[in-house]
Amino acid sequence: MKKELITLVASVMAITCGPAIAQGATPSNAATSAPAVVPAPPAATDMVATLQKVCLPVLRGGGLKASASAAGYKQKDGQWVLTIDGDRRIELLPPDEANPHVCGATIYARPTSTTALQQALGRWASAQTPPLAPVKVDASVAGAAPPWIDSSWSAQTPAGALGVALGQEQAMPANPKPVLESDLQVSLTPA
Repeated sequence: MKKELITLVASVMAITCGPAIAQGATPSNAATSAPAVVPAPPAATDMVATLQKVCLPVLRGGGLKASASAAGYKQKDGQWVLTIDGDRRIELLPPDEANPHVCGATIYARPTSTTALQQALGRWASAQTPPLAPVKVDASVAGAAPPWIDSSWSAQTPAGALGVALGQEQAMPANPKPVLESDLQVSLTPA
């Protein structure tokens, strides 16, 4: 029984931590050989899906209702909302007459998701053709209380000038909140 348990633990360690740890290497040596892959939290995945499945199609002339419904959004009090779970959600801010080339979303997510949201958007931006270049990343917003940071990327595409920006409320250790706000803005100015 003890031998089977040791074999099981070694197998799990080999799968989750890499073969170096299972073979007796120290964790610090194994960590330098391969970076840990951490799955994106649902808020980050849903934010990128909102960008790809709702904002960009609508900015290119697609129908809001069809795009939002297909992405899982539901109408609540006149607002398109995607529930992540509990009080975590994304509220869609579609283009309107005043801003026909801008689509946005307000993401309410756990404080631990803040970095993952910015990283997911950065990965999405760099994977586009042409890639969106970083304009600024993790720039502090002067005078904001609570503190906020902004990150943005842009590129000239065949469809026009494409820009994405993410403003993020930062956690305050003195006044912790269970949910922080992040604001996604997507703009597509036709060529």
